[in-house]
Amino acid sequence: MPSPTSDASASALEQALAFVPPGAGYVSFTDWAQLKAEAGFADVTSSSPRDEHDALLSAIGSGMSRHPPYGSSMFRYLPYTAAHWGFDATDLTWELATEVARGPRLIVLRFPDSFDLQPLVDLLVERSYTAAEVDGARIYSHAQTADEWLISGPEFQNVAFLEDGRTIVLARLPVGEPDGMGAIVETILDSSAASEERSQLAMVAAALDHATGAILWLGDSLCELSTSFAPELSDQVREEIAAAQPLGRYAAWGIGYTDAHDPVGRMVFAYAGSEEAAADLAGRGQLVERGHVSMQNPPQTFADRWFSVALARTDGPSLVFELQPVNDAPGPMMALTHAFMSYATCGNPPGGSSVP
Repeated sequence: MPSPTSDASASALEQALAFVPPGAGYVSFTDWAQLKAEAGFADVTSSSPRDEHDALLSAIGSGMSRHPPYGSSMFRYLPYTAAHWGFDATDLTWELATEVARGPRLIVLRFPDSFDLQPLVDLLVERSYTAAEVDGARIYSHAQTADEWLISGPEFQNVAFLEDGRTIVLARLPVGEPDGMGAIVETILDSSAASEERSQLAMVAAALDHATGAILWLGDSLCELSTSFAPELSDQVREEIAAAQPLGRYAAWGIGYTDAHDPVGRMVFAYAGSEEAAADLAGRGQLVERGHVSMQNPPQTFADRWFSVALARTDGPSLVFELQPVNDAPGPMMALTHAFMSYATCGNPPGGSSVP
């Protein structure tokens, strides 16, 4: 099964990428242990006194919070999961969400060693989930009703408990595909199945350097999405992209934040090598620092509403932009619609022409 990198300094994000399946285009991530510590509530969980739990949610729940769980899929279910399933996001060490092309959305939840998952297993059995075993993982599946989806989230249709005893995988699959979750678990547990995707995303994760929250995209997936919006770009943004050429093709992209950085935000483009990264610094930097949002009318720069660039630099095969969020709030910075951003332009594919 996937195992954390042997590097003792590896971040939780770098370790979580071991669970990315082949075909995944993006990853969203929240390091809950780190987020709670940075917000001053390191020991608060779903079983904490109500006033302490509410204080944590108040500190992180605002869109203008300095500690937003923007990469979290489980945060939106907080009012329901503790009552319905016996845990919530505040019990997690970290969570990762991803979506496979033409496949289901997956959520991977890592719990601390001290957390007892047996009560969750008992609830699944009590609620008539069917059980199966794949490569040491125990899978529980149920064709949930619409009302149950509203309560617990549709991802709880399939719950796989991995062999390490502290990681579970959630997924919603079409009814009538009982073997689908088993196939997903098999690919996750195959350390070689998504080696290229994981290595490309790992370059971004390393440069984000122990991010509390992060959004990562594989370059081809983000380029495809960005290109689909090309007809809607404003003339001003088209001119900016043209002025920034030539631009190279990046392997992966990511944005993240942590209190450990000053400024707190980072944006990273990862390339095939250090020469490619260095060659793209001027053009990408021009777009990130002074570019306009593609779909805003009237046009606004990123610095107007989201972030300013404190420093642009290369780090081996990566470009790193150190970002100061507007109003010191990383949430809006993290919520950027990446396909609408001029800096996400694909650049020049090998043997091809510039992509808008």
